[in-house]
Amino acid sequence: NNKNYCSVDGVLLNKEKTILIQYPTGSNNTSYTVHNGIITIDDRAFINCTSIRKITIPADVTEIKDFAFYGCKNLTTVYYPGTQEEWNKISISKENTYLTDANIHFNYCSYKYHYDNFLFVVKIQHTKYIFCQSM
Repeated sequence: NNKNYCSVDGVLLNKEKTILIQYPTGSNNTSYTVHNGIITIDDRAFINCTSIRKITIPADVTEIKDFAFYGCKNLTTVYYPGTQEEWNKISISKENTYLTDANIHFNYCSYKYHYDNFLFVVKIQHTKYIFCQSM
């Protein structure tokens, strides 16, 4: 019941869930999906998270602050649901080269569906000719 902060899956956010403040540095997870609705990835939010190899950043993000991905030396892949033009409009501050040097997949969608009581997660990287709609 904190008035200013909340935690979602161990990740510290502001109460409105629009700013990702801190990802747990000691996490062993190799991938992470930033929650929809996050607008800002704060200063040093992922600093020295060396386990992260893949990250999905939603199209809601408009700002990635200083040193947000500093020290994320194993980050190689970024999934982004928007276009390259939309990505280029994100304000990415200094010392985020591990993010900007990663292989960025644009127009990316991930769908979940059930078939005969099995859950399948299908990850699709769409071409510019295919419409991507969330399910």
